[in-house]
Amino acid sequence: MTRAKVGVVFDVETTAAFPLLDAVGDVAEIIWVIGDGRDGGRLARALLERSGHVVEVVSSDPDAAAESLRDQGIEGILTFSDEHIVLTAEIAQRLELPGCPPHVAVTVRNKFLQRMALKAANVPQPEAWHLPPRLTAGELHDIASTVSYPAMLKPAEGTGQEGILRVTSVADVEAGYDPATDQIVEEFIVETEARDKRFTGHVSVDSAVTDAGISHALIQSNFALDGYRLTGRFIPSVFDEHINQQILEAVREGIQALGIRHSLVNTDVMITDDGPIIIEINGRAGGASPDFLRLVSDVHLRRTAVEVALGRPIKFETLVPLRGVGFRWDVNAPVGARSLVAVHGTEELAASPWVDLVQMQARPGDPLSRDGTFGVVMVLGHTADRNELVAAVELISRTVEIDYEFDR
Repeated sequence: MTRAKVGVVFDVETTAAFPLLDAVGDVAEIIWVIGDGRDGGRLARALLERSGHVVEVVSSDPDAAAESLRDQGIEGILTFSDEHIVLTAEIAQRLELPGCPPHVAVTVRNKFLQRMALKAANVPQPEAWHLPPRLTAGELHDIASTVSYPAMLKPAEGTGQEGILRVTSVADVEAGYDPATDQIVEEFIVETEARDKRFTGHVSVDSAVTDAGISHALIQSNFALDGYRLTGRFIPSVFDEHINQQILEAVREGIQALGIRHSLVNTDVMITDDGPIIIEINGRAGGASPDFLRLVSDVHLRRTAVEVALGRPIKFETLVPLRGVGFRWDVNAPVGARSLVAVHGTEELAASPWVDLVQMQARPGDPLSRDGTFGVVMVLGHTADRNELVAAVELISRTVEIDYEFDR
């Protein structure tokens, strides 16, 4: 049986090559698409070339990129990277492959455009104020004076928690504004008080959008945030069936409002006393979801992403049935840490029956992000129930010790 060929627009920071190859199996043959020479270095490039054909493209020239892939005979294209969503859509359109229309991809990628589309469809979401590049001091002051504080200042096209600042005044916005960057200020949403205080009211939903309709695979819950940073996330959701259904309905409305097609979608939602509020919709699978879902179910979400990109009518009739609790925990570097010196306790932690993988995200001597958004150690695991999950997190905190070099 001939396997379909699918292009994967590669990003060394978000595309897990070997887990993807393992998940895809006999479903498809992968053609690695590398933009602007960003292949992760010689070792990563060699590994990609051993596992599939590699095609280099220039991100700013989608016409040439599409022509480079036309001769490969690909039947679908996808990415797991926010940065490459628009390029992927442009190539899909030019090769007449299943995918999001490019204008939809642009809206999904840009937080302010996304806010406007959701607002037009009356989807509950935070209020937002746009800070385009090159504002004068007077223009910036006028916009900042209309903001409802406290609020969050972030890049309009950022990824993860990078570049996010909590602002409480006009002066904070003026100090955090970057005239070279498109930014957005968002209303700070207060999560519901009716919850277990060990966990947040922030959940994420992974959905599939195909010709079979919009369906949902999982609702991920989160441990209490470290400032604005994610620490632990897990499935299933801590909320009851009634609230879960409200979450899924809000997500469905948001996806429809943006016009997303032929894609996995990851949606961040905050549960408030007035119901679910859409925080952000991402046009790809959640970064951690495929890994911990695989630990407690028979579903390969990366394989699902490939099948959706090939135009197959994938549909989840219900949330994926789970065998216990799957989780990911990130040990974040503290704010102000300049570089990693040493990590202790990972071998001991890996011996726990709750832990399936302990992965170093940085090596001794590596520089770290000054705002502490970088997870130094990532832990994947599974437990029988939520009580064991809490015990597993306590074990991580006791066992892993990290030495840092700090700014003076």
